[in-house]
Amino acid sequence: MKLLNEIGIPRLILIVVAGIVLIVLSAGDIIGGKNDNMSLENEAHMSDKTADNDSLEYIDAMESRLKSVLSHVEGVGNVSVMITVKDTSEEVTLKDRKTSSELGNNVTNSQNEENTVYSEDGQTKIPYVVKEINPQVMGVVVVSTGGDDPQIKKEIIEAVQVLFDIEPHKIKVMKQQ
Repeated sequence: MKLLNEIGIPRLILIVVAGIVLIVLSAGDIIGGKNDNMSLENEAHMSDKTADNDSLEYIDAMESRLKSVLSHVEGVGNVSVMITVKDTSEEVTLKDRKTSSELGNNVTNSQNEENTVYSEDGQTKIPYVVKEINPQVMGVVVVSTGGDDPQIKKEIIEAVQVLFDIEPHKIKVMKQQ
């Protein structure tokens, strides 16, 4: 009775309602949580496949562009190109970060919570991508009809160095049959 007099009936009702709301919200997370975990696992698997496809598309695009540029250089002639990369494409998603700290008895407790931000398209949740990191080029092979000329070879190596920021020993230029 003393507690009821100290807190008051309106505050007690507010505390009880807040408790009920928290329980209902937690129950919804518990019930739906299993499906969320399954969808996150599926999403990670699909993301890997997408990253592989994105990497292949990136490599094909870079090979086509390099082939196009080199074929316009005098003396290079007919050209074929192969590019190798270190990893797959990586997508950086937007994260919602929450930090809370609690001070008590000369001890500070802090908690960091990080959640991926999703955009919803009908029934599907898609992670909001901030930027995409393309794979790092590790090596380039260029086969051209002018590949036996030392001057043409030097021009090709310098062009590839500038375009992909790789060392000359990772570039191989050969003569096409």
